[in-house]
Amino acid sequence: MNEESDSKMIKLLCLMVGACLMAGCHFSSARPSVATSLGVVEGVFRNGAIEYRGIPYSQPLSAKDRWTSATPVQAWSDRLDGAAFGGACPQTARFDLTEESLEENCLTLNVSSPANASSNERLPVLVWLPGGGFVGGGSNLYRLDKLSREGRMLVVSVNYRVGALGFMSHPSQKDQPWNGNIGLEDQRLALKWVQQHIAKFGGDPQRVTLAGESAGAASVCLHLLSGKQTSGLFRQAMAASYGCLYQWPTVAKTIVYDAATTVDFFKPSWQLMAEKTGCFDPSQPGSSAELNCMRAKPLKQILQAQEAVAAIKPVFPFGPKIDNGPNGTVPLPGYSNALLAEHFNRVPLLYGGTQEELRLYVAYDVLGPHKLIKDPGRITPQELKAYFGIYYGLDPQRPLGSPQAWGDADYQKIIDEYFPGRDATADEVGSLFSDYIPIAGLNNCAALAAGSKFSQWSATVYQWEFADPDARVLGVGIAPGKDPGMALGAVHSSELNYLFPNLSNTSSINAQDLPPKSQLLANTLVRAVSEFVRTGNPNIPDIPLWSAYRSDAPERVMRFSSDGIASYNARAHHRCAFWEKLDPKLKMEN
Repeated sequence: MNEESDSKMIKLLCLMVGACLMAGCHFSSARPSVATSLGVVEGVFRNGAIEYRGIPYSQPLSAKDRWTSATPVQAWSDRLDGAAFGGACPQTARFDLTEESLEENCLTLNVSSPANASSNERLPVLVWLPGGGFVGGGSNLYRLDKLSREGRMLVVSVNYRVGALGFMSHPSQKDQPWNGNIGLEDQRLALKWVQQHIAKFGGDPQRVTLAGESAGAASVCLHLLSGKQTSGLFRQAMAASYGCLYQWPTVAKTIVYDAATTVDFFKPSWQLMAEKTGCFDPSQPGSSAELNCMRAKPLKQILQAQEAVAAIKPVFPFGPKIDNGPNGTVPLPGYSNALLAEHFNRVPLLYGGTQEELRLYVAYDVLGPHKLIKDPGRITPQELKAYFGIYYGLDPQRPLGSPQAWGDADYQKIIDEYFPGRDATADEVGSLFSDYIPIAGLNNCAALAAGSKFSQWSATVYQWEFADPDARVLGVGIAPGKDPGMALGAVHSSELNYLFPNLSNTSSINAQDLPPKSQLLANTLVRAVSEFVRTGNPNIPDIPLWSAYRSDAPERVMRFSSDGIASYNARAHHRCAFWEKLDPKLKMEN
């Protein structure tokens, strides 16, 4: 570094320090700090941002606090060291990729702000809810500095309880408004923290955008559908990779007990957890003693039981619930259009996902121990029908054994539509599933249907689709050293690296940088997201006009790819008319 560049760097640092001091920051040993009503938090300068990590937003949690709602954090006396992330909430390692966590005291959040923010700025705030299928994930996976620095906003990422500890309902808690939704309540407690404290960090509590991907997006959707409970906590929303109107079960349905049920698949998750931990007592099933027994078990044993339950019930063994009373977490009593419109929080929404969502899970089936796909280059029609039975046969709205259940005739129609007279490849099947599957809500036609409904209920919806064929998947969504031998591209969660650099699904955050063209796309995507966070409208000069989505304007989906950005008819691309005919509930006409 020469003398001139040294001088420029010193001037820049002086400006940054001066701006922070004017905004109320303090410094100890050259570290920035913020004095909140709870106490002082020390942060660090990192990549052009000031970051405060691992800030608790609830009172400390331990085993005795399992299946109880969290309470707001109380003030601390010592200076809080905000240099490192807090640990993720308890979870097992998954996909030979993610990391185990045994940290029960896990309710922390992180704040990132531009290092050059001036004292008179009150910046908009984006609150990020991590994904992870409601059984994994954590805020320690995400670098927040790019969005914060380039988007000139505060970015807050949040830990919340997952798995059995976050989303298991129980009969003994049937009168608790949060029964089965503790993880959602954690998120709301964090949003209340933001309302109370973010101004001290330079943020505007009146301009909060709630955002998330996958399970994080599903959480955003449920907060949107709980308008009375979440009013005032956020002013805009962004949901990526989830069908917002996926029909979650009612609390009542998930706590029922039938002694005559002997097949594990049909038992409720709470019963299976009690059985797997040795806490089930058939003489008093669903008692508070049962929960106390599970509270006394080592955390490892709880997680092992959770894994066993997930093997029995592969589709959301632990997930959100609806209809737990007028004051409940999600009071929505059903999914009729009238009820949805009544409970919907009408805020601007940036809504979309990835073009090839389910290719990632097909790849897992190629690589997994059960080898559900033996040859990714050739899947025969008969093999396809057996495979379809997993992804369509578990439709909770068309249950096995019922006259409405998916069957061979349906599967043949799918084959005739997509692969007439020929075999299929694994990536083609992944694209098919990405168009529509009825389980889990992770598909493009369901997202487009939800966007259409939201636009009818007076919400401004900007629909988008991430479609970069060069997105990094190997070593990011798929464990390093593994390759399914199929085309991947814009699979589920692959867009995250474009907003949060080097995301690797591990706390190391060490994925390779994006290819040059993809990095240019990432920069554009950050600008569009940032504009939405600032104004409620994602239009920026370097993309085509992005009009609000409507059911009668299906061509208004903005497609983001390294080969170009343009609006297109996503309904036609994903053959949604075919799927609506095959599965009429997708049209949501009730």
